[in-house]
Amino acid sequence: MKLSTGIVAFVAALAFAGSAHAQNSASATATANADVVCPIAITHITGVDAELNFGRLVGGGSAGTVTVPDLSLSATYTGGCSPFSGSGGTGTISPAHFVIYAQQGFAISIVGPNTVTISSGTHTMQIAMFFPAASSYVGEVNSTVGGNNMSIYTMNGTHLTGDCSVRRGLDLGGVLSVSAGQAPGIYTGSFTEVVSYN
Repeated sequence: MKLSTGIVAFVAALAFAGSAHAQNSASATATANADVVCPIAITHITGVDAELNFGRLVGGGSAGTVTVPDLSLSATYTGGCSPFSGSGGTGTISPAHFVIYAQQGFAISIVGPNTVTISSGTHTMQIAMFFPAASSYVGEVNSTVGGNNMSIYTMNGTHLTGDCSVRRGLDLGGVLSVSAGQAPGIYTGSFTEVVSYN
């Protein structure tokens, strides 16, 4: 009886092993995923009052500065500088105005020069650029890297109609340094702001 039981068990084990080795294929399923993010973009708003304008000013026998804040259409003057008070007054005073488009809730970096040179012929003046106004963004982190201002923010706002991105204004002002006896002239220059996902 014991012998018969052993033979039965041995035969059953062989049958199980044979069936296991007889399996020639198996399958499992995975999912494929992709997360498409809105492209980031920056545009400069056109128009006279969208440029960084320090207006018309009068230099003097001593050096001075003209400051245009990020979120203001007026300037403050120090030292030998004063606003022009003749016909037409100071003209247009404004920060530069850009618009950024990016994915809601994503961190972005804004990089631009921390100094800008404007010139009239061979004469020059320097502008110390401000960081973007913190009131427009969330989680501001500012730093200066290799001669550039870098700001990191989180994009928050209302989605644009028919688009996945949100829009934020970027206003940039600065401090213009005017030397003693600065040569008269119309001084111009340009600067570039670069945005990217951080």
